[in-house]
Amino acid sequence: MNKKFDAIDYLVKKYVDDGEHATIPIILKDKKDFYNPYDPTGTTLSKDVYEYLDKCSDNIPLQYKIRINVVCDNVTNDDKERMEKALNNHYGVSVFNNNLDIKESNRKTLIIALLGLIVILFLSWGDTINAVGDFFNITRDVFREIVTITGWVFIWAALENLVFKKRKIIEKKNDNIQMFNAQMLFETKEEYYNKNKDLSYMKDEEIRESFTRQ
Repeated sequence: MNKKFDAIDYLVKKYVDDGEHATIPIILKDKKDFYNPYDPTGTTLSKDVYEYLDKCSDNIPLQYKIRINVVCDNVTNDDKERMEKALNNHYGVSVFNNNLDIKESNRKTLIIALLGLIVILFLSWGDTINAVGDFFNITRDVFREIVTITGWVFIWAALENLVFKKRKIIEKKNDNIQMFNAQMLFETKEEYYNKNKDLSYMKDEEIRESFTRQ
């Protein structure tokens, strides 16, 4: 018999605690693994850490507040503050870069759209079209068709940039904001594994539906 995998059930069991919160556990062999080893200030996240967090948060709808459960021994209060700062630094800069990308996308969309309109308006200048067509030894109708296609290509490129590419940037920005606002929890490995021996997961239908709506 073929096995059927219920992705929604898996994600709900793996992350969702209740109707408001989702928890991403991250187990560290050593607290230094949380940081980028090439950063002498120790204030940036390790690539492995943020790639893992990004991959997990991609599956969690924005309506949930994220908890990052750091499981590691020998973590002091100073370590906790440092980890929280590194997390905020990473996702704060990511949101800043997303805002720059959105501005650049808007600028590019405007330029491409204007170029398209200019090319389309060029069609109304009949004498100019005839002159240019004659110069390139192209008939007026053929040249008009080339100009029309070129103009609409610019306009469609502007629409694609506005509707699809910008939307992806905004979605990524929202994910980064969700992570920037995440709450960090800290447990020792013994505390974590004892707590998770007999987990009973919620399978509320409303929670399941939230994953299909995103």
